[in-house]
This record gives sequence, C-alpha cells and structure tokens, in this order.
Amino acid sequence: MIDGSFHINQCCVFSNHASGAIWCAFYALVLWAGVNVKGLLDLLHYVNNAFSFEPDDETLEFYALYDSWYPKKQVGLLKLFNEVGIPHEKKETRIWVRAYNHQVTSQSRLFDNNNAV
Repeated sequence: MIDGSFHINQCCVFSNHASGAIWCAFYALVLWAGVNVKGLLDLLHYVNNAFSFEPDDETLEFYALYDSWYPKKQVGLLKLFNEVGIPHEKKETRIWVRAYNHQVTSQSRLFDNNNAV
C-alpha cells in the first residue's frame, strides 16, 4: 500500500521468487471474471499474455479505442481490462486463432504403424 492505495507492479514478474506466482494468480482471477462474469469462454493465459479462439469470422466487433475490428471475445477482454484498470496497447493486441472444424477419423492418421503417411 502506497499513500492509502494498493498498486500492482506488472514489471516485477520475474524479479523474485514469489512475484511470478502472485501476478499469475491475479491475472487468473481477472480471466476468471472474464469467463464467469462476462461470459468470455475459453480464455487462457501464460504470464501476461491472454489467448483464446473464435469459431468463425462472423464474430468480429469494432473496438473504438483502437479504431479497429477484433474478434468479439478479444474486445470483451479489452473492455474488462479497461474496467479493472489493466493497461494495454494496440501494438500488443493480436488477432486470435480461428478454430476450424476438422473431422478426424481413424482413416486420417498421420502415422501408420508401418509407414509415415
């Protein structure tokens, strides 16, 4: 606590043994709110990078702050970051993976017991 306010130092993730675990726990809590409060399913993170997927191209939404179109779930997460006060920049936002529906059957194996296909 500094001057009666709590602060989180995002730059300390790797500076000592406990700070990484503290940051990951905090970020996991933010993403938990994204999933359970905002309905943004399938959010995952690694350190300070959040990622997910969208099932198709029809889920794009305009994000006015960056004057760009992004996947709907990503816009929802950026809005959550704004509500919580987590800073973010346009250069750090990337288009998320679009999942394609591929049917895998027993005949479409990459490797056969005898030969690589």
